[in-house]
Amino acid sequence: AGHEQDVDCVSFHPNDHYVLTGSCDRTVRMWTREDARCVRVLTGHKGVVSAVVVSPCGKIAATAGEDKKIRIWDLTQCKPIKELKGHTDRVTNLIWGDSRLLCSAGMDNSLRVWDVGLGDSELRETFHFSGTILGLNFTDTKTLVGVARDRDSSPPPPVAAMPATS
Repeated sequence: AGHEQDVDCVSFHPNDHYVLTGSCDRTVRMWTREDARCVRVLTGHKGVVSAVVVSPCGKIAATAGEDKKIRIWDLTQCKPIKELKGHTDRVTNLIWGDSRLLCSAGMDNSLRVWDVGLGDSELRETFHFSGTILGLNFTDTKTLVGVARDRDSSPPPPVAAMPATS
């Protein structure tokens, strides 16, 4: 069975055999790429799931959304292993810098950098902006680049650039 409502986000597994989707039905589903069969369902979000990303190692995923929380999942056991709190509005973007460094952005106009390695997760840095952060990505040199809507300028300027070293 598939999602019961619209799909809002997608992430490919690094082994290229699976795809994860997040939905308005508050679930994340893992599908086989070959035959589109649902093999995992992750539940726990209290609202729309608007961001999903699989870690570079492929063993864990991060999800986030309307409930302002980021959940880190063990994909083998289909269980949440961590919950990151700090955003004050919907989380709209997630990206891994490596298997430990996770970056998030949301409607609260903040970009957060988390160390989600073994043990306690730690918020490493928070950046605040005057507008909504529209996208995040890493360059080939592992520099984080984000783009935000600035109320006073058009087109949007880059919001942050920082090395992704753990």
